[in-house]
Amino acid sequence: MSNLRSLLEKKHQNYDIQELNDPFGTTIIDETIDAIVVSEETEPTAFKINKIRKENGMKPLDIVTIGMVLADDGIPISSTRIRKGEIDKMGTIIRVTK
Repeated sequence: MSNLRSLLEKKHQNYDIQELNDPFGTTIIDETIDAIVVSEETEPTAFKINKIRKENGMKPLDIVTIGMVLADDGIPISSTRIRKGEIDKMGTIIRVTK
């Protein structure tokens, strides 16, 4: 999150970061939202959001899809894997999983 904030502060003055705690968050009701950043894994949800927005007469969101970064074992780096102690933040293997 800190890396994202740093990047946005350098490039943009007008932004708001919102964590989605359900599949849609406020994206289906808030007309002031312009874009959504998703992973390849969650991109289908962004398409559903735009379908709902269109049905409700709202403009679609710009969808920015970010590719997954792979750990040394070729499996995506995730906070779950880091918390489990499988890998570190850089994707270096700490413990082999079965």
